[in-house]
Amino acid sequence: MRATGKVVSQFAEYNYSAALGAGVIYKPVAGTIIMTAEIATKQDLDIYDAAVPIKVGTDSMGANEYAWIGPIYCDGSDIGFKNVAVGAGGFILWGLTMA
Repeated sequence: MRATGKVVSQFAEYNYSAALGAGVIYKPVAGTIIMTAEIATKQDLDIYDAAVPIKVGTDSMGANEYAWIGPIYCDGSDIGFKNVAVGAGGFILWGLTMA
C-alpha cells in the first residue's frame, strides 16, 4: 500500500502463448512478481537472470499443469522467461503487478 492507502498491486495473467515462440526471452515490466507458470512440457521453461539461466526445466511441472515457480521479482531488464522448444506454442505466467 502507498501512503494514500490505495492498493497498487493486483492479480494479473500474462498469457504470451500466441506472442512468443521458441528462443524469445520475455521480460516482465519492473515491479512484477511472477508466482506460477504453465507450459506444455516442463523441460521447455527456462528462467533467466541477465541472460544466464538460473532455473532450467522446472522439475515440478507436468504437461499443461501449473507450477509454483515464485515469487520471482522482475526488474524489467534482467529477469526473463523463455520457452526453449522448437516450434513452441508459448507459456502462461501469473503474478502480481505493482507497476
